[in-house]
Amino acid sequence: MQLVTGSQALSVETHSDPSNYALVRFLCVSPQLPHMPHISECLMKRSLKPTDLRDMTLGQLQVIVNDLHSQIESLNEELVQLLLIRDELHMEQDAMLVDIEDLTRHAESQQKHMAEKTPSK
Repeated sequence: MQLVTGSQALSVETHSDPSNYALVRFLCVSPQLPHMPHISECLMKRSLKPTDLRDMTLGQLQVIVNDLHSQIESLNEELVQLLLIRDELHMEQDAMLVDIEDLTRHAESQQKHMAEKTPSK
């Protein structure tokens, strides 16, 4: 079976080493579904105990580290996109406030002009 994160791939033999099967179960990657290698969601929902980490091989730990790095990169990219959208929305809001201010001044000016034109009784 293949566990893949980013550009890294680690072959995990579940037949020869039972701890590998435990890692596969821990990471929520089903041996019957090797085409679904993404483990981030399951890692976010689980807390790793020191004993779990000690029982894992270096390769297994590297899979987790690679996935966490991939998650960090994805979240950073998402944050940048959201910040760009926020800045764009702030600029639109500022433009709308300036338009409202201009329309208010124009309406007040029109009101004064109409009041001056209308003879008082």
